[in-house]
Amino acid sequence: ELHLDGERLHYRRLSGSGPESGWISIRLEHKDLARRVGSENEAKQNSPEAPDASDDADMLEDVEEFVVPDIEEAWEVEAEHRALSRLPMEVSSDLKWFVWNQIWRRLNGRFAAQARSDEERVRSQNRAQEDAERMNIHLRAVEATKTLTKKTLRHIKKQAELIGDTVAASIREQKWLQIARVEALALPGQFEHTLWSNFIVALRSAGMAVFFTCRNTSEGAETHKDYFEMKWVKMVR
Repeated sequence: ELHLDGERLHYRRLSGSGPESGWISIRLEHKDLARRVGSENEAKQNSPEAPDASDDADMLEDVEEFVVPDIEEAWEVEAEHRALSRLPMEVSSDLKWFVWNQIWRRLNGRFAAQARSDEERVRSQNRAQEDAERMNIHLRAVEATKTLTKKTLRHIKKQAELIGDTVAASIREQKWLQIARVEALALPGQFEHTLWSNFIVALRSAGMAVFFTCRNTSEGAETHKDYFEMKWVKMVR
């Protein structure tokens, strides 16, 4: 325990797995997420061999210890209650390429399902697999930062999948406008409303860039990709 503010604990992890330090809630409704187990120094001072605190001006203050059965769960609960106004710098680049490759993976998966020949299907499946491999590399990098929860990342992935599906339908129907109007999923707990709105605009721009790339319209593809990059930069703190 570094500090306890009501039911919020500022901790440093001494053992186990999960984030090394941070803030968590010690209680969720009727469930305890962390439990105090006592003071190590208090136990030492009660020992016959313990030094007299009055004789040691440099003695450290008592450090209370908490047992957290699932620090990952406790951290996710706390993170879900802290809405971000900007994307943290350490997660920005990998998150961007995570959603970009997810849009392409979903699109190539649709191409494979709709292929008219075995050759075309295999080619699209291979591309989708490559997209998935790149996507997972960036996903693992994002997870390693302990910035966005698994719940938030699943939500973002679902939004990118929706963009990819809409791009596939737009290519089939030769109508791009529906990409600009793709449904925005519900606001995730870790995002403030403005950040999520800008995030949706950026993903729609990425979808437009993918659409025009597939249509071999380089000017339109570059314009929308540049806009995607610009919107992304503005979301980062």
